Amino acid sequence: MDVDYLIVGHGIAGTLLSYELMRQGSSVIVIDNEDPQRSSLVAGAVINPMAGKHWMPSKDAAVLIPQAIETYTEMGRLLHASFLSPIDLQVYHQTEGERDAFTLKCGQFPEQMSLMSPEQQAESGFADLAGAGVINGLWLVQSSELLAAWKDYLIKNKSFLSGSFDQQALQVGAYHIRYQDIKAGNIIFCEGAVAMHNPLFTKLPFTQNRGEALLLAIPGLSQQHIYHRKYRLIPKGDDLFWYGSNYKWNSPDLEPDETWRAEAWAELASWMKLPFSLKAHIEARRPTTAGQMPFIGRHPQFPAVSIFNGLGTRGFSAGPYWAKAFAAVLQGRETAISGYNQERFSRFFNTP
Repeated sequence: MDVDYLIVGHGIAGTLLSYELMRQGSSVIVIDNEDPQRSSLVAGAVINPMAGKHWMPSKDAAVLIPQAIETYTEMGRLLHASFLSPIDLQVYHQTEGERDAFTLKCGQFPEQMSLMSPEQQAESGFADLAGAGVINGLWLVQSSELLAAWKDYLIKNKSFLSGSFDQQALQVGAYHIRYQDIKAGNIIFCEGAVAMHNPLFTKLPFTQNRGEALLLAIPGLSQQHIYHRKYRLIPKGDDLFWYGSNYKWNSPDLEPDETWRAEAWAELASWMKLPFSLKAHIEARRPTTAGQMPFIGRHPQFPAVSIFNGLGTRGFSAGPYWAKAFAAVLQGRETAISGYNQERFSRFFNTP
């Protein structure tokens, strides 16, 4: 079987890149073992124009967010579904200092930020601690539905291969690769945290990180908002909310962290007035990178091998832009990715 591209991994990176390549007429095969602990499934999948604990405009938001909205909307039309919805973020302050800092930011960014009235807070379902504010202009991506729908599309188009990737079966040539009965012009690794063990990319400085989130049932809490106080409550439909997440560095296992769950549970109980119950405790590996910049590009020694990985916490917001830009480079429509430091990426391969 001859194809233009073989993509390893069907998380958000593999989904977005395969979509962009196919949209421009390339033939693609995606191989994936359906790992239930991939990072895309523990991600909150929120597109937020205001980032960080200091609530500053997200870097490159003016470029990244319009592209993300365009991509998810187009994918929805193609797949006859809706994967994107506008939403706001209600921020509940832990201290008066946080409240005062947020109030100052409301004056700087009045279109994006405002204070919540006492009446609004009284109706919210949360205790009145140190006040609350609202950030507008967010978007929520229905990540599980998106990945499932795109997989179905790939299967219908005979473009999906289920199973674990066998590194020993890969033969890399100067201008193409062979994998089992597949011959492809390029293989692109979008395999998430597994990439840190890929012998082709041992020099890339991945950092081992795992994340956890809780899936909670909270009957009576509105699904029209995201709620934030140390951790976030993100609506998932049917009275369910994603709650998290944490970061745990250099953890060798994916066992549930009972200590973190107890701490997160107590934190929520301190400001939630409604009853809630646990439905699932989710753990996943994250493919984090040094400097929080993704690894995107062709292998300097093997031009038929590429990587598109490490999109990080902004994967659902920045991923559409990076995927579209990298697809254009792979297909020869562009020579470089605007805004990406390709020299930095290539330099890692020259280290001893």
